[in-house]
Amino acid sequence: IKEARNSEFTGRIFEGRRDVIVPKIVWPLTSENVLTMEYVPGLLRVSEPEVLVSNDMSLEEAGALISDRLAEMALCEGHVHGDPHAGNIYLCARRSGMLGGVRPCLVLLDHGLYHTIKDGLRTDLCRLFNACISRNRLEIARLSESIAGPMHRFFPLLLSPWFILGTSLSWEDLDAARNNRLPPSITSKDVGSAFEALHNSGGAVLGVLHSFGYTRGLLNMLSFSERSRLKSMSSHAHLGLLPKGMRQRALRDGLHTLPLHERCKIWRGWLQVD
Repeated sequence: IKEARNSEFTGRIFEGRRDVIVPKIVWPLTSENVLTMEYVPGLLRVSEPEVLVSNDMSLEEAGALISDRLAEMALCEGHVHGDPHAGNIYLCARRSGMLGGVRPCLVLLDHGLYHTIKDGLRTDLCRLFNACISRNRLEIARLSESIAGPMHRFFPLLLSPWFILGTSLSWEDLDAARNNRLPPSITSKDVGSAFEALHNSGGAVLGVLHSFGYTRGLLNMLSFSERSRLKSMSSHAHLGLLPKGMRQRALRDGLHTLPLHERCKIWRGWLQVD
């Protein structure tokens, strides 16, 4: 029943969107022990890019869709799919108009585990992504410490290896990490305090990082670059800080609905990634 409720909540997030399918629950055939959903034909595996290409699907467009929608759930809704691996995330082909080409459609399955991010942590994550992309070291340090405690210098690297340039890590820190050792400046007590901070920071941060890691794995299968992923995260980090009505309109109808100054912030983020 919990999985069915999660599924319906996710379905409401993407209600009216043509590029996402969340199979509807068949409630008369669902019980505490049995979950019945509508059948979705034509599922294609993300792990088989050659099959996607043979169905006239662009891998770049497929990667952008997966990255955008999972980023939207996390950074704009605080509703994080806990297990987005290739057995739960599928694509199907849809025609864009009578003469249009094939467009990917995302199919989300397995709604048994979700991580809910409280709004304060969600907006802090949005600000942290923006700070890492703009290399604002003071803001990176402040936000990372509020989330990860004494291990804050390493936290941006868990979001993306590209964020190393915005950290204050030393050569000794990096060498220790490369050799699977604790850096000389970090004690086992610091590690325990960091896990406590991650647990108490307003959401299941470790679960969120786990989900982000699975998403990167999906995108790697599609040869979707880290640069493109960070542009997607940058866009949704900016959107996640907007008033809810403005944000939802932009997600539903397109970025052109935003005021010019807000679109400029998003364009600037893309340029900073490049």
